[in-house]
Amino acid sequence: MSAKTTPATLTLMVYDPRDATDLNVVEHPFAQGTTTSLSATIPLSLGGLSGFHTFRGVYSTQAGLNLDTVGQLFLPPGSAAVETKQGYYYGSYAFQQFLWQDPDKPSRGWGLFGQFAASDSNPNPVGASVFLGLGGSTPGRVDDRWGVAWFDYMFSAHLKTGLAAIGEGLQDEKGLEAYYDTAIADHIRFGPDAQVIWPGTPGKATAVFLGTRARLVF
Repeated sequence: MSAKTTPATLTLMVYDPRDATDLNVVEHPFAQGTTTSLSATIPLSLGGLSGFHTFRGVYSTQAGLNLDTVGQLFLPPGSAAVETKQGYYYGSYAFQQFLWQDPDKPSRGWGLFGQFAASDSNPNPVGASVFLGLGGSTPGRVDDRWGVAWFDYMFSAHLKTGLAAIGEGLQDEKGLEAYYDTAIADHIRFGPDAQVIWPGTPGKATAVFLGTRARLVF
């Protein structure tokens, strides 16, 4: 359900927290709990340039693995009971702000975007996350698209503690991606993409991906 008010657009969603491709979700909906999400999106212009700010809160009644006991998963069967934790919550703040808009078509332009999120850290494996980026269209080539973004996944302290009990380490996982998408013709797009991932597992090498993407629209 969505309601547009002054000054915010409010959106309420109630859904099954399980994978929607699982046939059991269709046959037995909400059998393992319900997730409720409420968000408010507020438009805000700065210097005559459009921007949006979204606040979101989520609560689920679904049970998950108690991350304080994750180390017990590696013990011999029957030596210890793995516990579950009922319910979890999550909150986020996201924004996008144009820094340039095409005067002929204000929906085109480039700007800053990002999101800051936090959870209860148990049973959520990610305690907090951040991503920030720049992207959009370029003056002079408004049909081209480009972007660069950075993220940081801060894993749950409960998960880190559970893994440390069995001698396994875990740290934040970070990544960076940049791309440029060139409009060669009205229906053909092509451009390079580069990604770098600093994994959360200590000792793992930094992952680098270089590639190109092409799209033909009929």
